[in-house]
Amino acid sequence: MLQYRMNRVKVLLSALLALCIALPAGAHDDGFDHVKIGVGGGLNAGNTTSFNMEGLYELDSYSGFFLGPQLDLRLTRHLGIGSALFIQKDELSFGDSHDAVTLSSLQIPVNVSLALLRSEVLSLLLEGGPQYMYRTDEKRVQFDNGTLTFADYALSINIGAVVEVGDAVRVGARINIPTSGYATVMDTMSDVSSIKMSTLQITAAILF
Repeated sequence: MLQYRMNRVKVLLSALLALCIALPAGAHDDGFDHVKIGVGGGLNAGNTTSFNMEGLYELDSYSGFFLGPQLDLRLTRHLGIGSALFIQKDELSFGDSHDAVTLSSLQIPVNVSLALLRSEVLSLLLEGGPQYMYRTDEKRVQFDNGTLTFADYALSINIGAVVEVGDAVRVGARINIPTSGYATVMDTMSDVSSIKMSTLQITAAILF
Protein backbone atom coordinates (compact mmCIF):
# COMPACT_ATOMS: atom_id res chain seq x y z
CA MET A 1 0.00 0.00 0.00
CA LEU A 2 2.82 2.42 0.87
CA GLN A 3 4.62 1.59 -2.40
CA TYR A 4 1.40 2.25 -4.33
CA ARG A 5 0.97 5.66 -2.69
CA MET A 6 4.61 6.60 -3.38
CA ASN A 7 4.15 5.63 -7.05
CA ARG A 8 1.22 8.04 -7.25
CA VAL A 9 3.41 10.80 -5.81
CA LYS A 10 6.09 10.07 -8.43
CA VAL A 11 3.54 10.24 -11.26
CA LEU A 12 2.28 13.64 -10.08
CA LEU A 13 5.78 15.07 -9.74
CA SER A 14 6.82 13.66 -13.13
CA ALA A 15 3.84 15.30 -14.81
CA LEU A 16 4.67 18.65 -13.22
CA LEU A 17 8.31 18.34 -14.28
CA ALA A 18 7.28 17.57 -17.87
CA LEU A 19 5.03 20.62 -17.93
CA CYS A 20 7.86 22.70 -16.48
CA ILE A 21 10.17 21.64 -19.34
CA ALA A 22 7.61 22.07 -22.10
CA LEU A 23 6.13 25.41 -21.09
CA PRO A 24 9.08 27.78 -21.68
CA ALA A 25 9.40 26.66 -25.30
CA GLY A 26 6.03 28.19 -26.10
CA ALA A 27 6.17 31.13 -23.71
CA HIS A 28 5.78 34.71 -24.93
CA ASP A 29 8.15 37.44 -23.84
CA ASP A 30 5.94 39.58 -21.59
CA GLY A 31 8.59 40.65 -19.07
CA PHE A 32 7.84 37.89 -16.56
CA ASP A 33 9.61 34.62 -15.80
CA HIS A 34 7.36 31.73 -16.79
CA VAL A 35 8.90 29.07 -14.57
CA LYS A 36 9.90 29.75 -10.97
CA ILE A 37 11.04 27.40 -8.23
CA GLY A 38 11.60 28.13 -4.59
CA VAL A 39 10.71 27.29 -1.01
CA GLY A 40 7.27 27.59 0.51
CA GLY A 41 5.66 26.88 3.84
CA GLY A 42 3.23 28.09 6.41
CA LEU A 43 1.08 27.48 9.45
CA ASN A 44 -2.31 25.81 9.78
CA ALA A 45 -5.06 25.67 12.37
CA GLY A 46 -7.96 23.22 12.33
CA ASN A 47 -11.65 23.62 13.07
CA THR A 48 -11.81 21.64 16.31
CA THR A 49 -15.61 21.83 16.56
CA SER A 50 -16.09 19.58 13.51
CA PHE A 51 -13.55 17.10 14.88
CA ASN A 52 -15.11 16.50 18.29
CA MET A 53 -17.14 13.37 19.04
CA GLU A 54 -19.49 13.78 21.99
CA GLY A 55 -19.03 11.10 24.61
CA LEU A 56 -15.67 9.95 23.23
CA TYR A 57 -13.24 12.86 23.34
CA GLU A 58 -12.91 16.62 22.93
CA LEU A 59 -10.15 18.18 20.84
CA ASP A 60 -8.77 21.34 22.46
CA SER A 61 -6.49 22.50 19.64
CA TYR A 62 -5.12 21.49 16.26
CA SER A 63 -2.13 23.33 14.80
CA GLY A 64 0.91 22.65 12.68
CA PHE A 65 3.35 23.82 10.05
CA PHE A 66 4.52 22.73 6.59
CA LEU A 67 7.66 23.37 4.52
CA GLY A 68 9.07 22.23 1.20
CA PRO A 69 9.99 22.95 -2.43
CA GLN A 70 7.50 24.84 -4.57
CA LEU A 71 7.05 25.21 -8.35
CA ASP A 72 5.12 27.96 -10.17
CA LEU A 73 4.27 27.95 -13.88
CA ARG A 74 2.99 31.07 -15.64
CA LEU A 75 0.59 30.02 -18.42
CA THR A 76 -0.45 33.54 -19.39
CA ARG A 77 0.00 36.98 -17.85
CA HIS A 78 -3.00 36.39 -15.56
CA LEU A 79 -3.24 32.60 -15.33
CA GLY A 80 -0.84 30.20 -13.65
CA ILE A 81 -0.54 26.83 -11.97
CA GLY A 82 1.62 25.82 -9.05
CA SER A 83 2.43 22.82 -6.93
CA ALA A 84 4.61 21.88 -3.99
CA LEU A 85 5.82 18.93 -1.96
CA PHE A 86 5.37 19.87 1.68
CA ILE A 87 6.44 17.97 4.75
CA GLN A 88 3.78 18.71 7.34
CA LYS A 89 3.79 18.29 11.12
CA ASP A 90 0.59 18.68 13.15
CA GLU A 91 -0.14 18.51 16.86
CA LEU A 92 -3.52 17.65 18.34
CA SER A 93 -4.22 18.44 21.98
CA PHE A 94 -7.00 16.54 23.77
CA GLY A 95 -6.65 18.23 27.14
CA ASP A 96 -6.86 15.87 30.09
CA SER A 97 -8.40 12.99 28.12
CA HIS A 98 -5.18 12.04 26.30
CA ASP A 99 -1.59 13.10 25.68
CA ALA A 100 -0.95 15.38 22.68
CA VAL A 101 -0.62 13.54 19.36
CA THR A 102 1.89 14.50 16.66
CA LEU A 103 1.12 13.64 13.02
CA SER A 104 3.47 13.60 10.01
CA SER A 105 2.40 13.70 6.36
CA LEU A 106 3.33 14.67 2.81
CA GLN A 107 1.10 17.34 1.29
CA ILE A 108 0.87 17.93 -2.48
CA PRO A 109 -1.26 20.97 -3.39
CA VAL A 110 -1.95 21.72 -7.05
CA ASN A 111 -3.42 25.22 -7.31
CA VAL A 112 -4.56 27.26 -10.30
CA SER A 113 -4.06 31.01 -9.81
CA LEU A 114 -5.89 33.92 -11.41
CA ALA A 115 -4.33 37.38 -11.17
CA LEU A 116 -6.90 40.09 -10.42
CA LEU A 117 -4.07 42.64 -10.34
CA ARG A 118 -0.73 42.11 -12.05
CA SER A 119 2.28 44.42 -12.06
CA GLU A 120 6.03 44.19 -11.58
CA VAL A 121 5.66 45.68 -8.08
CA LEU A 122 2.54 44.11 -6.58
CA SER A 123 0.07 41.44 -7.68
CA LEU A 124 -3.12 40.03 -6.19
CA LEU A 125 -4.07 36.46 -7.03
CA LEU A 126 -6.97 34.14 -6.30
CA GLU A 127 -6.02 30.47 -6.14
CA GLY A 128 -7.68 27.12 -5.73
CA GLY A 129 -7.29 23.45 -6.46
CA PRO A 130 -6.94 19.96 -5.00
CA GLN A 131 -4.52 18.91 -2.27
CA TYR A 132 -3.38 15.34 -1.70
CA MET A 133 -2.30 14.12 1.73
CA TYR A 134 -0.22 10.99 2.34
CA ARG A 135 0.32 9.96 5.94
CA THR A 136 3.94 9.00 6.64
CA ASP A 137 3.20 7.44 10.02
CA GLU A 138 0.38 5.31 11.39
CA LYS A 139 -1.54 6.88 14.24
CA ARG A 140 -4.26 5.43 16.45
CA VAL A 141 -5.46 7.04 19.64
CA GLN A 142 -7.19 4.87 22.23
CA PHE A 143 -9.79 6.49 24.48
CA ASP A 144 -11.93 4.95 27.21
CA ASN A 145 -14.95 4.68 24.92
CA GLY A 146 -13.43 4.26 21.47
CA THR A 147 -10.51 4.42 19.04
CA LEU A 148 -9.52 7.29 16.75
CA THR A 149 -7.66 6.20 13.59
CA PHE A 150 -6.16 8.74 11.18
CA ALA A 151 -6.51 8.14 7.44
CA ASP A 152 -3.48 7.04 5.40
CA TYR A 153 -4.39 9.47 2.63
CA ALA A 154 -6.99 12.15 2.01
CA LEU A 155 -8.16 14.61 -0.64
CA SER A 156 -9.14 18.22 -0.01
CA ILE A 157 -9.74 21.50 -1.87
CA ASN A 158 -7.88 24.78 -1.36
CA ILE A 159 -9.49 28.19 -1.84
CA GLY A 160 -7.56 31.36 -1.03
CA ALA A 161 -5.80 34.56 -2.03
CA VAL A 162 -2.14 35.49 -2.43
CA VAL A 163 -0.29 38.80 -2.48
CA GLU A 164 2.86 38.73 -4.60
CA VAL A 165 5.54 41.34 -3.91
CA GLY A 166 7.79 41.87 -6.89
CA ASP A 167 7.98 38.58 -8.72
CA ALA A 168 9.52 36.54 -5.92
CA VAL A 169 7.84 36.88 -2.52
CA ARG A 170 4.34 35.54 -1.85
CA VAL A 171 2.15 35.74 1.24
CA GLY A 172 -1.35 34.34 1.37
CA ALA A 173 -4.21 32.73 3.25
CA ARG A 174 -6.51 29.91 2.25
CA ILE A 175 -9.13 27.50 3.52
CA ASN A 176 -8.51 23.80 3.10
CA ILE A 177 -11.84 21.98 2.74
CA PRO A 178 -11.85 18.16 3.05
CA THR A 179 -13.59 15.98 0.47
CA SER A 180 -12.67 12.68 2.12
CA GLY A 181 -12.40 11.50 5.70
CA TYR A 182 -9.47 12.76 7.77
CA ALA A 183 -9.98 10.11 10.46
CA THR A 184 -12.42 7.46 11.63
CA VAL A 185 -13.79 6.76 15.09
CA MET A 186 -14.93 3.36 16.34
CA ASP A 187 -16.77 3.27 19.65
CA THR A 188 -17.20 0.34 22.02
CA MET A 189 -20.33 -0.73 20.11
CA SER A 190 -18.22 -1.03 16.89
CA ASP A 191 -20.05 1.89 15.30
CA VAL A 192 -17.72 3.67 12.84
CA SER A 193 -17.92 7.39 12.01
CA SER A 194 -15.87 9.34 9.47
CA ILE A 195 -14.50 12.75 10.50
CA LYS A 196 -13.73 15.68 8.24
CA MET A 197 -11.99 18.85 9.38
CA SER A 198 -11.38 22.11 7.51
CA THR A 199 -8.21 24.11 8.23
CA LEU A 200 -7.05 27.69 7.85
CA GLN A 201 -3.58 27.99 6.30
CA ILE A 202 -1.28 31.02 6.30
CA THR A 203 1.30 30.62 3.55
CA ALA A 204 4.55 32.23 2.42
CA ALA A 205 7.01 31.47 -0.36
CA ILE A 206 10.21 32.76 -1.94
CA LEU A 207 10.54 31.98 -5.65
CA PHE A 208 13.55 32.34 -7.93
